[in-house]
Amino acid sequence: MDQGKVKLNDNVELMGGKLPTPIQTTITGVETFQKSLDYATAGDNVGLLLRGVKIKQVKRGMLLAKPKTFTANTKFKANC
Repeated sequence: MDQGKVKLNDNVELMGGKLPTPIQTTITGVETFQKSLDYATAGDNVGLLLRGVKIKQVKRGMLLAKPKTFTANTKFKANC
């Protein structure tokens, strides 16, 4: 995590990678080193259980955020 806090039953969006649109999901579990937690904060090394998300849908570098706070772009135009 870069900033913030997540807790059980938070609604979040999983985005990035090759997903055409973000996946809406809910955090149903937070664990660290086989110990269940109620929440996690920035810098914690945790595993999150996400409702309805398959392991093959998750890739390194993806973003997990509060719904409607970020937009993922696949193209952009730059001027030099």
